[in-house]
Amino acid sequence: MPAVSILVPVYNVEKYLQQCLDSILKQTFPDLEAVCLDDGSTDRSGEILDRYAASDSRIRVIHKGNEGYGRTMNLGLSQAQGKYVGIVEPDDVIFSQMYESYVHDMEAENLDVVRSDFFMTWHHDDGTALNEYSSLSERQELYDRVLCPKMNREAFFFEKFTWNGLYRRSFLEEHGIRYHETPGASYQDNGFWFQTMYHAERMMFRNKAFYCYTRDNEDASSWNKGKVHAFRDEYDFIRDYLKDQNEGDLFFYRLVFHFRVRGYLATLGRIAPEYKSSFAKEICEECSRYEIENEAEYKWLSEGERKTLDEIRREPVGYIQKEIDRERTLLDSVRGWDHIVIYGAGNRGKAVLGMLRSGLEKEHRIDVAVTRFQEDNHYCLNIRTHEISEFLQEKDTVLILLAVKPGTRNYEEMRRNLNEYGFQNVGECNV
Repeated sequence: MPAVSILVPVYNVEKYLQQCLDSILKQTFPDLEAVCLDDGSTDRSGEILDRYAASDSRIRVIHKGNEGYGRTMNLGLSQAQGKYVGIVEPDDVIFSQMYESYVHDMEAENLDVVRSDFFMTWHHDDGTALNEYSSLSERQELYDRVLCPKMNREAFFFEKFTWNGLYRRSFLEEHGIRYHETPGASYQDNGFWFQTMYHAERMMFRNKAFYCYTRDNEDASSWNKGKVHAFRDEYDFIRDYLKDQNEGDLFFYRLVFHFRVRGYLATLGRIAPEYKSSFAKEICEECSRYEIENEAEYKWLSEGERKTLDEIRREPVGYIQKEIDRERTLLDSVRGWDHIVIYGAGNRGKAVLGMLRSGLEKEHRIDVAVTRFQEDNHYCLNIRTHEISEFLQEKDTVLILLAVKPGTRNYEEMRRNLNEYGFQNVGECNV
């Protein structure tokens, strides 16, 4: 029996799959198996899996009809043979020392679960990739020590991913921990995450990163603009799970509400415009419902999240119309321009870039600029940034979109730069 079973759920990822499998096979911990679950792929993913399985006995392939992520992962859990279970998504890659490090931690501290920081990965047109370190928490004092989340409740506020860890299989079996099996849904790792946190008596967070999480796979289900209620369904599942456990502590219900609302706000920004108004109304109804249940808790939301939620609850349809008008105004302002430069690579620049990518035809050239940088390679999402001075030769024909908050010091400095360089066409982004 292998010590580690790695579950790899596969559906139409031929672009990424070989790199993923290569990274698994290069692990310095050799006593492992990769249980690759082909969920009815219609591209070459199944062929790639079979080719790897024929050349390496550590690859085990299960082909099945398309049933969705939750059911696929539950099949993998039932097929896993290892003492420990890991998860690698098929569009991601892992560092070679990952499972050697995780197994060492599990054995040394007799852990139920170990999780670590990770890299967010953006792939570039030139074939290179940018790995951006992402911490699970700013609470450094909670890293590298054994925790029981029920006793150390701050642990529930660490970033909630499942693939950046290792799980003792007997722990999963003892508590019957499985995925929600709603067909075609997304976010089904949330329920698995919650169950492992809820039941773990000994777990550890490591402030090292071994996992590279791909952020620019446009085929990922979480980008689907038509999946309106997937997050709600998952958090209904988690709340029902608490009821089944006869949990009487309101903290957990309020925690579920907190993550539910944050997910709703993210969903509102992702779904297609035709769904936004009705979903905004549903958010209002859900808040009122859980206030009556005494489960609503808003103190853990950021100031920006609370402000947005307040605006939605005051006038849900009006809020959505304002957001749609804002995006339409931005798109109207760039029509007729073949070359657009977003000046600013922060959150506002990323938001503008996302709007332009989704709303414009691909023949438009979109660049991102900053005032200056010290290193050679800088990226906004997966677009390489340039210094604004690089566009001087095009200053009469390019449209500059100033993506920074008006009235700030950066805004004034960037305005001065544009005036000094003599850029003729400058617009501002009210997003």
